[in-house]
Amino acid sequence: MKSGAISQIETILSLVEQEMGKGLEALKAEKGEHRRMLLELLYRCGGLKDPEIAALFSISYTAVSQELKRRREWIMQDRALKEMMDGLEMRFSI
Repeated sequence: MKSGAISQIETILSLVEQEMGKGLEALKAEKGEHRRMLLELLYRCGGLKDPEIAALFSISYTAVSQELKRRREWIMQDRALKEMMDGLEMRFSI
């Protein structure tokens, strides 16, 4: 992974920890929307592909795909989660 990509990942992890109060290790251990949001940010903003995210979380790349699919389905139903995700994406893009 290139240093620019590592810097983006570190920025995403920092923003997520500030917003959710949980670091990477805590999010790796849990299964839920916060973890799915981090997976989505790493995919969309960090430029990581499913196999790279899978390696970071020690899960299969198909599990990453399924988690992202679930997150996209659930976020349409939960306005608070959508607002949190939009806020994180906006903060990352600044």
